[in-house]
Amino acid sequence: MDKNYESWSLEKIQAEIMQVRLIDLKREYELCMILSEKAKLFHDVYALAFSYTFISDFYLASKKNKECIRYLRRAKKLCESTNYTELLARIYNFYGMYYNSNYEEINALEAYLKSR
Repeated sequence: MDKNYESWSLEKIQAEIMQVRLIDLKREYELCMILSEKAKLFHDVYALAFSYTFISDFYLASKKNKECIRYLRRAKKLCESTNYTELLARIYNFYGMYYNSNYEEINALEAYLKSR
């Protein structure tokens, strides 16, 4: 496996994030940070929203809710402004999990319904 992630395309990094998420949290986070930097460099809004979404996924899995909600908000803002509906659905699903972990059942339900 090529560990020189910096030389990978944005799409390859995104695909790798999907492969390792929730299996290797450290690697997921590392890949998300690389993707975030590359997305900013190339002005790729989708890749940046993707990286923020999965950084929030990392924090959600790590039970670091303050950091999670910060990245969820950033990802949501980017997706709403560009109409990335598939990614937005995942973000609302993560919002549901976030609210669930904070025992906010009504907000969780609303977020889950928006993810459909």
